[in-house]
Amino acid sequence: MKKLMALLLAVVFVAVLVPFAASARTLSADEQGLISKLEEAVTINGEKWTLPGNMITQAKNYLAALDTAISPDQCNQIKGIFDEAKAIAAAQTTGETSQWTPAVKAQILEKVNAAAQVVGLAARANASGKIEIINGAGQVLADNAVLVRQTGVSAQGIVIASVGAIALLAACAVVSKKVDLF
Repeated sequence: MKKLMALLLAVVFVAVLVPFAASARTLSADEQGLISKLEEAVTINGEKWTLPGNMITQAKNYLAALDTAISPDQCNQIKGIFDEAKAIAAAQTTGETSQWTPAVKAQILEKVNAAAQVVGLAARANASGKIEIINGAGQVLADNAVLVRQTGVSAQGIVIASVGAIALLAACAVVSKKVDLF
């Protein structure tokens, strides 16, 4: 009976967790190449600088949440624009963006916006000067201030699944007490 209960619990956990793990699609080779390009360092005044990890994570999450992969042509366009932005950054004397001139920041924002437009999005600077990537409805999809923006599974689904799992575990505990399994 203990083996049956253990098997039942294993099946429940798999049934609850697999839909969440399988909610995002796998990135295409072109999309992986795009992420690799975003992870490349740029040398500014002898120092290597990279995009923050949270920005890379947001890009991966956005791509994985799409119903279909972006095309190889779109990936190549974005890579080219990113190279242009890296060239602008490399020409600066420091990687500390707070020390860049407003004109340089505007050039970088222009490049970010051009890359976003390739996939039907836009970029803007908010009131605090942070760059936001928005969709056509004006909804912020990513920014350089938020560590991780949720995509895919909603919090409501997690709450419902958690409550269901807790209820099922409670029911299993009651049954095991009645049958004297533990």
